[in-house]
Amino acid sequence: MPTSAPPAGTHRRAPLRECSGSVRRLLLATDAAYSTASGCYRESATLAIEVGDFKGALERWEQVAAMALESNLTRYSVKDYYLAAGGCYLAIPVSVACSV
Repeated sequence: MPTSAPPAGTHRRAPLRECSGSVRRLLLATDAAYSTASGCYRESATLAIEVGDFKGALERWEQVAAMALESNLTRYSVKDYYLAAGGCYLAIPVSVACSV
């Protein structure tokens, strides 16, 4: 007995193991993207400190800390990032720090 095609407008439902695998891959790709972006922001902040752009470095360290708060794995590094941001704030000249 031949199998008839599903009616137009209906979709075949994927098995649960396929859905969980695709969701798992999506989550891993998202974590990898956050990890890569965080690494770039950390490197950018370090380079900004080396050239003396402490305000830019402060903003980058705060971005890194905010991104780290979103992941359970990187949540423990947040205090280091905020410490680096605080050091940048202290390095900003007083006239510039008052306008921040």
